[in-house]
Amino acid sequence: MKKILAADIGGTNSRFAYFQSDEDGALSLVDRLWLPTRQADSFAELFRQFRESSFPLSGEDADITVLAVAGPVEGGVFSAPPYIPWDIDLERDTAENFAAPVKMINDFVAQAYACRSPIAETAQPILSGTAVSGSTIAVLGAGTALGKALLLPGETGGFQAIPSEGGHSLFPFSSLEEFSFQQFLRAKTGQQQITENLVVSGGGLRYLHWFLSGEELAPEEVPARLIPGSV
Repeated sequence: MKKILAADIGGTNSRFAYFQSDEDGALSLVDRLWLPTRQADSFAELFRQFRESSFPLSGEDADITVLAVAGPVEGGVFSAPPYIPWDIDLERDTAENFAAPVKMINDFVAQAYACRSPIAETAQPILSGTAVSGSTIAVLGAGTALGKALLLPGETGGFQAIPSEGGHSLFPFSSLEEFSFQQFLRAKTGQQQITENLVVSGGGLRYLHWFLSGEELAPEEVPARLIPGSV
């Protein structure tokens, strides 16, 4: 059995998971842990909190660790995530926290590959459609910001995940009501360039609810108001 430590370092929460891999490569989830990212003032502090938890696998005991980070990854060793107030530098931080190999990838590269895993078969369709065999797959997800990635089909089978920071592009407002929302966002945020990250995200849900209802709520309050018991 191989012991795998997977960590999703997000702008709001950091999620840790302990997987075991058998001889056939099948994965089984052993345990998981969530920590608030912003309650740590550095990557080292986040992993100190992780080490001091009751989680049954440490970075020192894992056979491999994979960090999926909500931001661009440079050279596989450095990331300065735009919505996290600190950076991750494996050349600086690895020795203290890990004994085995450490891989760092963009979080939506991880999400894209997860779309090809058995867990994706349990996803609930939102709109019906027909997949086109051998075509590019778009992977989108709203969280602290808008994540994007592509899955490109390989010449010999399988897919290659391509990261994207496309959430930083301008949101394509296209109707009178959407233009009104654009002006609302400019007035409330003080930003003139309204990106997709600001619209399709947890913060964006807050502004959309505020625009439609006139009620100002914190982002985490909106789902609870719309769907009681959802958070």
